[in-house]
Amino acid sequence: MVEAGAAGDSSADLLAVLNGGQPEEGLERAARAVLRGWLVRPEGDGPVVVRSRVFADGLAAVRPRFEARLREGFGAGLTSLDFRGDPAGSEVELISWMQEGHPAAPPIRLDEATRLVVVSQLRFEGRWADPFPPGATNEQPFTRADGEVVRVPTMWLSAELPYAEVDGVRCVELPYEDRRFGLLLVRPGAGTGTLHELEPSAERLDLWVGSLEGRSIELSLPRFSLSAQTHELVEPLSELGLARVFDRQRADLSRMLYGDEPLAVGALMQVAQIDVDETGTYAAATTVASVVAASASPEPVSVRFDRPFLFVLRDRETGIALFVGRVGDPSR
Repeated sequence: MVEAGAAGDSSADLLAVLNGGQPEEGLERAARAVLRGWLVRPEGDGPVVVRSRVFADGLAAVRPRFEARLREGFGAGLTSLDFRGDPAGSEVELISWMQEGHPAAPPIRLDEATRLVVVSQLRFEGRWADPFPPGATNEQPFTRADGEVVRVPTMWLSAELPYAEVDGVRCVELPYEDRRFGLLLVRPGAGTGTLHELEPSAERLDLWVGSLEGRSIELSLPRFSLSAQTHELVEPLSELGLARVFDRQRADLSRMLYGDEPLAVGALMQVAQIDVDETGTYAAATTVASVVAASASPEPVSVRFDRPFLFVLRDRETGIALFVGRVGDPSR
């Protein structure tokens, strides 16, 4: 959404990091196609909700082309607020809108220099294709990275599931009932290194997913809930090559507003949470700025997620990862 208002090197940086250097407006075309697949479903309402909006200072003149690209590519509307005259009231309105789609919102601080606030929200509420029997959940040990053992409510499931043992890890994917989405669980094997050394890169994810085959699985998985946490994204995105858009001397966001006033991204943050239980998954994030058919194995494979593991909530059709995270201690 920010790229839609960027020009010159700033646009090139954003395209290189986000879109592999595709031509301008490639992001909007891709986003529009994905959103249609997620939101316009023949079978009715899907598990994904996407909300995007741009809030602009009432004295700022938004360029029509920027507004059109946001609306057409991302379904983002435009709301005018009095940032300069009533920053406190504007903050209340911003937070109120965000909390309609997410129980928590990033901390918003407006001042006289704020001209635009770009908000994107993604919420996923999916039920498992094969729910865990609630009566089977019981307390089981979970070994943390530091060796300490905690006891946590652990779910049990016997089912035919996509499974892989590759690259030193064991992977199981839990499909949701519409089968388009799935939760990929990755447990590092002995000698793989610590969980934090096992980065879920695009190459690794492709390898893991490409190795999945249907197997009869005896699965144990702790219930887990990662509470809403705010993540500052300026530093990690700068390291990926986006430092220019945060630099007030070098940023070029001239396609957002009329006038000669230079613009830069002053802050970029995300708040995310995920809850996984016997029935399915609830996950939400606010950012401000298929199963391979195979015969069952003779003996079920036992896979226990009783130590730190990775998860990737993904669109199995496009390969897009909606949520990625690590579970180090489900008791917290």
